[in-house]
Amino acid sequence: MSGPAAVPAPEQTPPRFAVVCAAYACERWIGRCLRSLREQDYPHWQAVVIDDASPDRSHAQALEAARGEPRIQVRQAPRRRHTLANLLEATRLAAPAAEDVVVVLDGDDWLSDASALRRLAAHYRDPALWLSYGSCVLHRASSRRSRWRQRLGGAPERGQAAAYPAVVREHDLYRYFPGRFLATHLRAYRRFLWDALRDEDLRDVDGGYVRAGADVVTMWPMMEMATHRHLRYLDEVFYVYNNDHPLSDNRQTADWHASEQFRINLLTRARPRYAPLERG
Repeated sequence: MSGPAAVPAPEQTPPRFAVVCAAYACERWIGRCLRSLREQDYPHWQAVVIDDASPDRSHAQALEAARGEPRIQVRQAPRRRHTLANLLEATRLAAPAAEDVVVVLDGDDWLSDASALRRLAAHYRDPALWLSYGSCVLHRASSRRSRWRQRLGGAPERGQAAAYPAVVREHDLYRYFPGRFLATHLRAYRRFLWDALRDEDLRDVDGGYVRAGADVVTMWPMMEMATHRHLRYLDEVFYVYNNDHPLSDNRQTADWHASEQFRINLLTRARPRYAPLERG
């Protein structure tokens, strides 16, 4: 007498990526950014690009680069409102489901190669993975003078990312780590983590959304909620960070932007940390 027939395991749904892109004054690069997205050999993604009322042709260039690709939606902010406010809108539009994986792509940067999202999807097939950050390569300025200035300034060859030290990961002490911010590109996380952020923690002392440091005010809380059990540092290159942009955080040529980043960093460190997120 034969036993019961084996029931095949249900086919796993491929991860769906919601690519959110905030762009400002990047007419030279937004085309390359969106081409790198259109060239991906992984099909399960959609993107929202929001131009932050740029004074140049960034919006027009983004529309041209997205022409004929229904998965890319391009919008323009009615006024300058900085990165975080645009990411909030883009995430709402691009990631309708709680399990969607939000991928942050700056308008002046681009994905490293056509396999980037496919390789990232291999990690996010694990439902226990809620958040990841990884390394990147730098696209350096073309002039010899700029390259020497960056080298003397200590700009690394392979981007700024590295895994947080083991003791920091074990106790989820990311916002208290005294070194530089490490949770950089490629940044990706589940939509339900983003939804669990408290609105007041995204705002400055004047009540408006922070105008710099969007990565700090969002990543540290989400990492605390995910804990070391649900986040990973991915030591492979998915992303090219454009070090040739005058507004690049890595070059810090804008004194206002650098000082704002530092101030928001201190403000976020002083706020209460988040408790681990419990999910059924």
